Amino acid sequence: MSAEGEQPVAIEGAEGGSRSSRNPLGVKGVGEGGAISPPAAIANAVEDALQPFDIQITRAPLTPSLIRPLLSAT
Repeated sequence: MSAEGEQPVAIEGAEGGSRSSRNPLGVKGVGEGGAISPPAAIANAVEDALQPFDIQITRAPLTPSLIRPLLSAT
């Protein structure tokens, strides 16, 4: 990663965004993309851990009440 002194002198952003109608502040989020992948990754990890039992995870959220019947059926 470059240090502050190694960056271009000025980076100017483009003006002209639009306000969001989905919330009272009119702001748009930046971090939602990071919240989409973890549930799928966790489901894959659980399925990998349950591979010896030949269990496939097909629903979310993963809860004990979802996984217990899958284990009992094996």
